[in-house]
Amino acid sequence: MNILLLSMSTFPYLGNKEDEKDKPRRLRKSRFTYMNNKVEEYYSQLEPITRVLIENGNKPDEVIALCTKESTTEGEYRLDDDKIDTKSPLGFYISRINEVAGKNNKIIYTKFPQGEDAYLDPNDIKSKNMAVAEIALYLLSKKNSLKNNEKLHLWIDTQGGMRDVSLLMNAVVSLLKTSDIKIEGIYSINYTDGIGNVIEQNDTYHIFDFVSGMNEFIQYGRADQLVKYYGLNNKSTNANIPALVTQMKELADSIMLCDLNRFDNGLKAIRKTLDEWNENNESNDVLLNIFVEQIKDDYEEICKENASAVDKIKWFHKKKLYQQTLTYIESNGPKDWDSSGILKFSWIKGIKNDKEPSQTDMVNRYIGYAIQGIYEKMNESHTEALDTLLKEGNDGLKYWKTNKNGKKRKLLKDSINAINRKTENGKKKTETIYEYKVESEKNDVDENQLYKLIALYKLIKLERNLFNHMDNGNVQNNDECKNKQRMQIDKLDTLIDSYVDTCEKLC
Repeated sequence: MNILLLSMSTFPYLGNKEDEKDKPRRLRKSRFTYMNNKVEEYYSQLEPITRVLIENGNKPDEVIALCTKESTTEGEYRLDDDKIDTKSPLGFYISRINEVAGKNNKIIYTKFPQGEDAYLDPNDIKSKNMAVAEIALYLLSKKNSLKNNEKLHLWIDTQGGMRDVSLLMNAVVSLLKTSDIKIEGIYSINYTDGIGNVIEQNDTYHIFDFVSGMNEFIQYGRADQLVKYYGLNNKSTNANIPALVTQMKELADSIMLCDLNRFDNGLKAIRKTLDEWNENNESNDVLLNIFVEQIKDDYEEICKENASAVDKIKWFHKKKLYQQTLTYIESNGPKDWDSSGILKFSWIKGIKNDKEPSQTDMVNRYIGYAIQGIYEKMNESHTEALDTLLKEGNDGLKYWKTNKNGKKRKLLKDSINAINRKTENGKKKTETIYEYKVESEKNDVDENQLYKLIALYKLIKLERNLFNHMDNGNVQNNDECKNKQRMQIDKLDTLIDSYVDTCEKLC
C-alpha cells in the first residue's frame, strides 16, 4: 500500500491586470521536470511530486494532507482559459491529480487533522504536535490493518504548506522508525531558471539519523541509530563502514550485555583509533569528523591508559546505566582494591587437598566475615544499615567494629580460619578449610574508611539483586510501585556516590 504524506498550500494567485480588477484572480502557471525529462506545466504547488509518483508507477493509494483552515476554504479563481471556478486549495489539488490518475485509478484523500472543523494552526506548537501524533497513529493503524503480508510504503512531499513543514515531516518519520513502515521516498522541488526540479531528499533526511545516533551514543552509550545509518548489521562486512563506527557498535554491544572484559577491550580499540584520528583519514565522512572531538571529550576519562575501575564506575553512573555500574563494582571492586594496595587477599594453606581458592571466593568469604555482625540488619533494612554506615567519626567506627551481640570484632588484618561448607552428603558443618591473609599495603590507611568500603560493597551487591529482579514487595497500586522504584534509584545513587567517594579517599 502506497501512502503519500504532504502539507497543503494555499492558491498561487497572480495579481490581476488593470482591466481584470473585477474578475477572480488568476492562478500562476508553473513548470517542473524530473531527472531532466520533459518539462510539464502545473498550477497547484503540490501537483509535481504526486504526478511524478503516478508516472513512475508508484501511484498513491491514499494521500494524507496536513491542512490549515486557509487551505480548505473555498475561493474563486481562474486558469488560462479564463473559466471561473470555485474550490478550496485542497479540492483543486484533488481535481488536478484525479485528472492525471484517471477514472480507474481511484485515490483516497484524507485531511488532517481529521474532523470537519479541525485545522492545523501554524502558529500553535501544541496544534502541530497533535497533528504529528495523529498522523503517526493513523499510519500505524493502517499498517496493522493490512493483510496477506502487504507492506505499507510511505512517500513524503516536503514542498508545500508551512515554512517548517520539513521539521514536522521529520517528526513523523522519527515516530515511525521502529514500526516497520518503510519510507520509500522524500521529495522536494529545487527551482532553476524558473523550472522546478523534483529531487529526492532521502540522503538529506538520513542526516537526522546520524545526528540522533551520535547523540544516543554519547549520552547513553548505545549505537542502534548509527547501525541503521550505516546499514551495519551483525552479518555485515562492508569495508566502507568507518572503523570507528564498527568499534562504537562493539562497545555499545558490550555495554548492553554487561560484558566488562569486552567493554575494556573495546575501549582500547577506540582509544587507539581516536589517538590516530585526523580529518584526512576519514575525509569521505565529514559528519563523523564533526563528532570525533565530542566523542574524545566524553570518553576521555575512561579511554586513558591509566583509567581505574572508579573512573569507569563514575562514567556508567553519569549515564544512568545502573546495571552496568553495579556489575562493574561487584566484579572489579576487590580487584581494584588489590591492585591499589588498599586490601590484599592471599591464600596461606589448604586442608584435605582442596584446590586453590579464587580471589572472588577469598573476597566473598572475608566480606561475609567482616560484616557478620550487621549482616542481618542489612537484610532486614538496607536503609538503616546505610544510614548508620554513612555516619562519620567514632560513632560510625564503633558500630562497624561490633557485631550484633556487642562483641568487638577481630582486627581487619586477622586471618579467617573457619567457613561453612557442605559435606558430601549435603549437610552443613564448620571446618577449617583455608587460612586467608588480609592486609593493607598502606601504612596510613583509614581503618574506618576500609570498613565502610567493605560494607558498601556488600550493600551494593544486595541492592543489585533487588534491582535485577525489580522486587517492589507488596505494592497496592501503580503509583506506590513507581514511588518504591524511585526510592530504590535514589538509594542506588547514594550507595554508588558513597562507594566512589570512599575509594577515592583510600586511594
